[in-house]
Amino acid sequence: MPVKTQIIDGKGSGKRAEVGTRGFLQVAVREGDPPPQGEVNRFRFFSQLVSSAGDGTGTTNMGVDGTTAQKFTVDSHKDYDIRIMKILIYIEDGTVSHKTFGAIASLTNGIDISVFEAGVETFLVKAGKDFADLIEQTLAERPWGDGATAFELIDVVSNDDAQVLPMDIGSLVPGGLRIGRGTNDKLQVKVSDNISALTAFTVRVVGYRHYP
Repeated sequence: MPVKTQIIDGKGSGKRAEVGTRGFLQVAVREGDPPPQGEVNRFRFFSQLVSSAGDGTGTTNMGVDGTTAQKFTVDSHKDYDIRIMKILIYIEDGTVSHKTFGAIASLTNGIDISVFEAGVETFLVKAGKDFADLIEQTLAERPWGDGATAFELIDVVSNDDAQVLPMDIGSLVPGGLRIGRGTNDKLQVKVSDNISALTAFTVRVVGYRHYP
């Protein structure tokens, strides 16, 4: 049976609790108060390159011969969850364009960027064959430059240009992508073409470590 309740504003501000059209109480969710002085912070900054070892070490430049597919990852950690809020794709090479991958002609198989959560693979980028593919699949947020040079940096090193593409995961998934502590969860980049002619190809994840 229904139970009538009353929410009382104990501070005398005169604010009312709003009920939506479907009869639910509307509430706001916010981060908890910071920990008291002397206590360990459970939320800490995290930034790491995707790598062959999965922990930011080993090979981080993924400009490799992927004729036999090569995989690079951000693996889970035994002590904390990894929450990925942003992903930054960086390609450095000679003269670049939106219809090439660096200065390499459009790839045959393309690169995959995916996340494994509880054994389920979800693709963030699937078969990205040129920079236009990457722009489309990462939603092209906050571009700079004109139409022909959007997301490009000119002469970053000697005569090399760079393509820099951010993906704002936190705006799409509440709390970001979760790489659960002590699990087989991971973020993975798979290279399935020979892109060893690139000067550099890296993917950086940025977010926070969440300790229990």
